[in-house]
This record gives sequence, structure tokens and C-alpha cells, in this order.
Amino acid sequence: MEKSENSLLMFEANIVSNTIKVIDTKDTSNDIMFFLSDPLDNQIILWENTFKYHILGEDGSHEDRSYFLKPDNMERIKKVIQAPQLIISDKINNNRLNYIGLSINQFETKRCMKRIDIITEPSKKKENTFEICTIMVKSSASIAISEGRKVIYDAHDQGL
Repeated sequence: MEKSENSLLMFEANIVSNTIKVIDTKDTSNDIMFFLSDPLDNQIILWENTFKYHILGEDGSHEDRSYFLKPDNMERIKKVIQAPQLIISDKINNNRLNYIGLSINQFETKRCMKRIDIITEPSKKKENTFEICTIMVKSSASIAISEGRKVIYDAHDQGL
């Protein structure tokens, strides 16, 4: 069974019969949801499988994030990529870039200003491209710029 690099599979292991069975429960297509440029001319891509199974958590891996499905919230994510307040290196993995923006997001019955963190990493499929690997909405606007973590882009230092 041949699968694309981004497809998600589940396995069932039977230790009595010493067998492993592949359970193909996920959609094998993996379309591009969007492909954008950031202020540094990096190309940023969001894959449908990453969005559905990791960011939204349709696999049940974390709390419900269906608010990202609201069209206005998806547009805000795109705008954070295109015009972030900050781009900083990740605190754990220096190859990753964190795009930080403040935005008013629509939740169930209320609108709230929140910090949006969009984490990207270099793509293995497209040269000179970063893939979004997760998106988080945070209540606090505070970010520690600790030793080893550096500011790559600051919208306030661009002469605007």
C-alpha cells in the first residue's frame, strides 16, 4: 500500500498472533488549503490533512478547535502569516519559525482578542517553503524571548 508522506494511518497490533494490520481510516487526499508569502518572502503552505487531523483535532488528540472553521478566523490566520507582529525562532527547534499576531477571533457566542501562534517548519516536499505544523490561540500576549530564541522579524522595526 503506497501512501503520500502526509497521509495518516492507524495500526492495529496483535501480540498473540504477532501481526500488524494497517487500518486506513483517513482520507488519502491531501490538498493545499492555502499557499502564501510572509513579509520575508518565505512561502508558507497549509496542507488539508495537517489542518483536519492536527490543528482541528478531528482525530480526537486534543480539545475542539472548530472555531478555526469560521471563515473570518481562517482569514485572520492568513493575515498573521502575511503581516505578523513578530516572527521568532521556536524555543525548542531552531528550524521552526513562529508567526505571532494579535487578532479578534469569533468563538461560539463571543469575540475575543487573542494571540495567535502559527508554527511552521521547512517543507520536505517543496523547496524553499515552510509548512504550517500547528496553530494555537493563546490568552496571554506575553512571549519570553529567552536565550537561544531570536526575533527574525518585528513589524515595529520595519520603518512603518
